[in-house]
Amino acid sequence: MNKRLWLSVVTLAIGASLLVAAGFASPASSNSSKGGKNGAKGGTLRVDLTSDFDFIDPALDYFSHGWQMQFATSCKLLNFPDKEAAAGGTKISPEVATSLPAISKNGKVYTFNLKKTYKFADGTPVTAKSFVYAMNRDLNPKMVSPAIDFMADIAGAQAVIDGKATTASGIKAIGNYKLRITLTKTAPDFLARITMPFFSAVKTDTPINKDGVSAPSKGTACGPYYVSEWVTKRTATLSRNPFYKQGRPANPDQIQYTIGTTLAAQELRTINAETDLGGFPTADAANLYNQYYVALGKKLNTGSKPSFVLRHQATFWYLNMNQDEPMFKNNAKLSQAVNWAIDRPQMVRQHGAKAGVVTSQILPYGFPGHNAKAAYPVVASKSPNFNKGKALANGNTRGGNCRFWTFNTSFGPTVAQVVQYDLKQIGLNCEITSLDRVVETTKGGNRATNDYDLLLNGWGQDYPDPYDFINILLDGSGIKADNNVNLSYFNQPAWNKKIQAAAKLAGAARYKAYAKLDHDLMAGPAPLAPYINTNARILMSKRVGCYVYSQTYGSILNAACVS
Repeated sequence: MNKRLWLSVVTLAIGASLLVAAGFASPASSNSSKGGKNGAKGGTLRVDLTSDFDFIDPALDYFSHGWQMQFATSCKLLNFPDKEAAAGGTKISPEVATSLPAISKNGKVYTFNLKKTYKFADGTPVTAKSFVYAMNRDLNPKMVSPAIDFMADIAGAQAVIDGKATTASGIKAIGNYKLRITLTKTAPDFLARITMPFFSAVKTDTPINKDGVSAPSKGTACGPYYVSEWVTKRTATLSRNPFYKQGRPANPDQIQYTIGTTLAAQELRTINAETDLGGFPTADAANLYNQYYVALGKKLNTGSKPSFVLRHQATFWYLNMNQDEPMFKNNAKLSQAVNWAIDRPQMVRQHGAKAGVVTSQILPYGFPGHNAKAAYPVVASKSPNFNKGKALANGNTRGGNCRFWTFNTSFGPTVAQVVQYDLKQIGLNCEITSLDRVVETTKGGNRATNDYDLLLNGWGQDYPDPYDFINILLDGSGIKADNNVNLSYFNQPAWNKKIQAAAKLAGAARYKAYAKLDHDLMAGPAPLAPYINTNARILMSKRVGCYVYSQTYGSILNAACVS
């Protein structure tokens, strides 16, 4: 996901959004369904996961490994191609829509014509009503879907959210194969926004409940695969959708997940070709790179040894400072003190070799709206700065005892220890609580259970627009009782207004406004403390013959081929 970043094969070996993890053969062969010894169509692609899926329902799934699965199973009006970024993988393209939509002169009405050839995995045709139902289901308060954060500007959406209507007036089917969506205001990011899995088609009898659908997920799958089996905390299987006749690759016969495997075991299993995509302890990254690295455009080490590849991600990791709790509530000086005091280069080292670059900004390097001017230094000679941190923290520590949540795998414990030491130098005594990554963010997203002061977190793009970082993570007007991703609980009306104003702009003015917001938010209230923009580091077995990486979805599992 975006999108919660999740620690496992996705972050360390496959791909990322709140959570987040790249190489392929030659550009010409990366999408090929033929490979012979380099990987033929067919067989089973095996993937190891540390943590389970939270949901397999597209309305609820908001972890990066879940979105990776959704990319293989769902169908959307618009989507991204199954290609690397350099080959056009970031270009928004029609999927179920026949073309990009017709847009009214006032920029608020989008009309999509749909293809008549898409079917769910049970053979039911995908129609305009499939999308109308999916979007109204997202809005239904009984679903508690994170999609609500992206739908406030659809006409009639608020009435459904408030329980005063069952359908949004701005989402209408015109016959079977035409869909019209009306917004209350212009939205330059709307087409990018509806590429998210939340807005994929579902059958009109799909239940509405906060627990989502279970396997087999034939009624929510109209892409190349469907979830045919899911044994929680143990295994999951994706099987080919027998009714899928469209152009996206479906190379493996099956995609088989093994859930709950430690990173050390994943590494060993991948090297021994007992699984095909697996994570690894961060301390092993340098050795894996030195032994198995394959540069972009080069053939994978098929049949001889594992492959290790790198890709740049639109992803960052950071500390949330919880303004629902007394320590950081209306306490900008302490938030700034944390940003001065943390040793960002040392935190980055905990991610292992080739993990990424140091940052103190919200928007990733190279991302639309990225500001070259940072509020805090990132070079080792100037970070940390305990003197500035102490000066700002003086008189503002509010007792000095902070509760710090981290996750219990990969770099989570050691990054937390670095932060704990640094903050002790400015008068904060942080008690570390280590949790499963999914538990950490699920409990953190619920206002009844979010009793932390600091939380180690990560975020990857849901779609390539700064709204997906600044607005989603820091516009406090969207905070609700549960399923929050603004885990700093930053909610200041003056800043909400500035953030919302930027979203109304287009083109160069939009990116300039977001660049200024990035700098000013960090220099002022500083509700986050960013420290790294990551690379995806992918370890794959010698059986993998072709591979494609998406900046939004990580490894494109349906495009991989195995020998």
